[in-house]
Amino acid sequence: FGSSESVVPAPSRGAPTAMWGFDLSLPFPKPVPKLALPGAIGIGATAAALSGQCYGMFALCFPAAFIVLCTVLPTTPPSGMRMTNVEHSMAVNTLYGPAQEVPPAYNVINAMTFHKKCPSLEQILEPLKRVVAANKRFRAVPEGWTWREVELKVEDHVTQHKVATEAEAVALAKKLMQVPEFSNTRPMWCLESIEAAQGRSVVVMRIHHAVGDGIGLFQCMQQVLSKADGTPIELPNMGMPPCKPMSLGKRVLYVLDCVRSFVKVVLNTKGPLETDTPWTDPTRKTLTGPRVRDVAFFPPLSLPYVKKVKAAAGATVNDVIFSAWAGAVRRHCEAHGFDVSQKILLRANLAIALPRDFPKDHDPEDRLVNNFYFATIPAEVTDPTPLGRLKKNKASLDVVKKTTLAIAGKFVASHFGYWLPTKVKQDSLRDLMMRHHCVFSNVPGSPTDMRAYGELVDELHGVFLNTVPQFLGISVGEKIFVNITADPNVIKGLTDEFPKLFVAELEALGKEVGVDGSCLAP
Repeated sequence: FGSSESVVPAPSRGAPTAMWGFDLSLPFPKPVPKLALPGAIGIGATAAALSGQCYGMFALCFPAAFIVLCTVLPTTPPSGMRMTNVEHSMAVNTLYGPAQEVPPAYNVINAMTFHKKCPSLEQILEPLKRVVAANKRFRAVPEGWTWREVELKVEDHVTQHKVATEAEAVALAKKLMQVPEFSNTRPMWCLESIEAAQGRSVVVMRIHHAVGDGIGLFQCMQQVLSKADGTPIELPNMGMPPCKPMSLGKRVLYVLDCVRSFVKVVLNTKGPLETDTPWTDPTRKTLTGPRVRDVAFFPPLSLPYVKKVKAAAGATVNDVIFSAWAGAVRRHCEAHGFDVSQKILLRANLAIALPRDFPKDHDPEDRLVNNFYFATIPAEVTDPTPLGRLKKNKASLDVVKKTTLAIAGKFVASHFGYWLPTKVKQDSLRDLMMRHHCVFSNVPGSPTDMRAYGELVDELHGVFLNTVPQFLGISVGEKIFVNITADPNVIKGLTDEFPKLFVAELEALGKEVGVDGSCLAP
């Protein structure tokens, strides 16, 4: 795929340089660029000769122009510890326009852990100091399009709280996650430790999204994580898989699929809005208005149960969780008097973490990046059976797995972002988000139970406030921890009713494929 870290392809990051002397960060396998331009022109010329129509000329011109743009458009500022276009917009809170009034707290990733025993200050500070020493962005502030290192004391970024009960700890954590907290004068992260006298305590690590994406941050936080027995934790490998050799025919088909994906990505901001349902926000037509966000924590799910369902249905864990989500939305609409027998148009933004690799001589302290993309997934809610919904949702998810949609989408964000006017970018993001009822993310975490800050983790949640509802799931050991942030004034019964509907849908799906028992973790 060329440079796996497509957001930062400058030579200092180890990106290949090839055609016409320009830096290359293409959504193509490495053998393709030499043949891409003549191949595109040849295909277009053939189409033009056979058709004799104006669309034949389009077939000639568009692929050629697309390949040239892939090669020559800049993707990163010229020097320094660079920010990508998206990271810069996050850092100064200009992803959206002023009309959307997006609070700064909506740019912060919250890693929330529940503990039966609250970690001490010493247990927290020691691993955090190692994290700061190992990652430059944890000791840097934004300055223009770069990061500038500053002096800091880790103690200044840690706050301790004491409350009476676990319920009070959760309520305080939710309140703290609404606070912007960060400025451009100090590194953009903090930790809130909330010790409860009764029940579980809560620790919230808050990191600005400009510092890195969820996958990268989770991996860099290995310094504070360990297996239950104290040994180093093993996290999923996010490196780039080897590029398989391609025949000439497959290379041509790959290029054509990139062009098709490019067009589809651009058109994601167009088209009709979703169906009006009890789930969809009536203000989505402009994405304006006052925002209220609450977090609904689902009961921990059994990963072995989900794996049994996916094996019986011939699907993946992600297919099962996504379809259970779609089915829960259907059940919610039905419970609130909506006719679910009609055709319902709903789409989800699937958050895809793209692989990230670095050359051997790359600075080991500068490896945090934002390397992800939103892929549009139609959410099937009309089919009357859970298995029918799973099959149709799986088919939609397979499109992303088997095509270049994610790569083309990341290319558009990385390359076009630097030269498009700010308002055009803001309007494009607004138009994209208003056409999707949620952002969906379900990622693998630790394959074993783990400790954080030296104490056993009872639950782990990634919480992210967003302009649309955000679904986040992560597995630890044999459990899947799920939460959703949304507006409780729009989604009635968000914190108590909806998690139960999700569980009911998942168990109904299990029964339909012959998996008995409860989907809840013991």
